[in-house]
Amino acid sequence: MCDEVWAFTNKGDLQLSTLVRGAARPSGPPAVADLIVEGGTFTFRNAHGFAHAVRLPNNDQATAFALG
Repeated sequence: MCDEVWAFTNKGDLQLSTLVRGAARPSGPPAVADLIVEGGTFTFRNAHGFAHAVRLPNNDQATAFALG
């Protein structure tokens, strides 16, 4: 289980949770992850929804959010 807080400058924070499967494997974290958005602060104070994260070939991460 992984709980995360993402901070966005001058916007607020989002609190996310996910179940990370196989994170301890030699190749590192999974290439794709789906996260639950459970709340936030300031701009995101009533946030709920999900996020989809994909590890890119250069090891950067692209994340898309669907917030309600």
